[in-house]
Amino acid sequence: MTSPSSRSKLASEPVNDRLIDEISKLVNSLTGIQLGEKQRSMVSSRVKKRMSTLGLHTDADYSAHLRAHAETETAYLVSLLTTHHTYFFREFAHFEHLEKTALPGLIKEKKKVGSKKITVWSAACSTGQEVYSLAMFLDYYFSKHAPDFTYEILGTDVDPASVKAAANGVFRAKEIKEVPLQFLGRHWAKGTGDIADFVKVKSTLKARCQFEAMNLLKPSGRGISQKFDLIFCRNVFIYFNTEQIKSITKTLLASLADSGALYLGVSESLNGLGLPCEIVGPSIYSHPKKSSGEKPQSTAPVAPLAMHQALRVFCVDDSPTILALLKKILTTDLGFEIVGTATNGLEAAQKLKTLKVDLMTLDIHMPEQTGLEYLKNSYKPGHPPVVMITSVSREDASLPMECLRAGAFDYVEKPSLANLATQADEIRMKLKLAAKSKHSSKGHDLVSAFSKQSGAVLNISSKLRVIFCSEEDRAKALKLVTELGDHGPATSVVTNTSEAQDFFSRRAWVGKSLSVIVFGDVAPELAKSIAQLNPDQLILEDRSQRTRNPELRVLATEIIPATSFAYTSSEFFKRGAA
Repeated sequence: MTSPSSRSKLASEPVNDRLIDEISKLVNSLTGIQLGEKQRSMVSSRVKKRMSTLGLHTDADYSAHLRAHAETETAYLVSLLTTHHTYFFREFAHFEHLEKTALPGLIKEKKKVGSKKITVWSAACSTGQEVYSLAMFLDYYFSKHAPDFTYEILGTDVDPASVKAAANGVFRAKEIKEVPLQFLGRHWAKGTGDIADFVKVKSTLKARCQFEAMNLLKPSGRGISQKFDLIFCRNVFIYFNTEQIKSITKTLLASLADSGALYLGVSESLNGLGLPCEIVGPSIYSHPKKSSGEKPQSTAPVAPLAMHQALRVFCVDDSPTILALLKKILTTDLGFEIVGTATNGLEAAQKLKTLKVDLMTLDIHMPEQTGLEYLKNSYKPGHPPVVMITSVSREDASLPMECLRAGAFDYVEKPSLANLATQADEIRMKLKLAAKSKHSSKGHDLVSAFSKQSGAVLNISSKLRVIFCSEEDRAKALKLVTELGDHGPATSVVTNTSEAQDFFSRRAWVGKSLSVIVFGDVAPELAKSIAQLNPDQLILEDRSQRTRNPELRVLATEIIPATSFAYTSSEFFKRGAA
């Protein structure tokens, strides 16, 4: 019998090479997907998590389980190892190509033959984010440019479980916060009660979207029985070898209408494969144009498009960290230039008098004048479009609604190093859309529909908030306590050595959900003691100077300006943290 300590040790070890090879070959035989050296750690971690779920402790245990439940477990492995991270409106450059080039051309061609329908195939649709992104985008585009046109989308994926989820059309509400308000329309219904954190796509989109399970290496069904004007097969070729990529692409091209476009992932290329297509945009291909010359068409990457003048962005935020991240995100090679920064609304209003600005990013919680106060005082006709970039969640009903009513175009939650790639795409996308719109958003009712009123903190006795600070920050800490009010959990302020000794000796935090707030820097010994608390939430103050407490910075869940302390800590408790 395996002892508990031995089981713990086995659970922490990676899956052995033999089992990884066995599983990889099994999935490959069914899907054609290549799970090689680059994917070994992914296979190991996902299988190890599966073993934990099943209560299995050794590789031999799992091998026996796989043999005993071959059909059901194999299907689960296919889903486990072929479902990858995706999100709404991923790689927005392709949607820009649709707007500027593909759709105008297709509409023109369709009118010549008396057709008013655009057909789309999402050939690796996963759980449906790409399909419904395209549906929202096409619905909006046609309403503005071709109201008599309609569309039909087919989504296929090798994993039947993903296809079933996509057809169901239910997503966590936080997933659609990435969707620009102008595309949301009235296409989503928010759950209530036990499913309040979920949304479901309405028939206005769903009726135009169909889904099928299909292996791209063994094509079948509608994917090969009709022609499509637009085909998306993005970010999957990394899992196939060269011959498989050629085979899949030939299938896709055979289903592509003469004037259609094939979209691959922006990092994928068909260069050098000798396929009968030509590149027309960033990883976008079409059939070769008919010409009298004999020169073969090229699939080599096209020269970069001539850059339009960069969008001039004015960033208003009191967080040095956020301003630094925005400088990484909004670069000239991506069409942006940060022409100025400010740390509050009053400073922003003064600087805007002399700056030439196309767009503004604006925080809500700032000293002297908040973002909302700025909008109410300064947003007038002719003001540059404003996108809110703030720590306040869109689900908080009051503040986003007020900012949108006051003139803001859209809303993005602040980026962090952990989610920088995803948030960077969302920020750039919404800024570009704001620049095109030249007016504030009309999506106020949409935010209201998906928001939830900030409720009371439940089970107050099981929660505790502690504020640590130096003597020089004690006044700020006491002001924060006043701001927090007396409706939340108990709040302690720990400033000096004696207060710290008293707090740690009482161990009042044991068994409670703990939010810790740290103003500035604290003494090294106190920092070590704070780290050992292992709080559920650790908020550090974002200051321009380097912190003397690196051990806390590593553990921090939030590094934000002090102006956001009250909101962030309160929301943590209202979310029902355990």
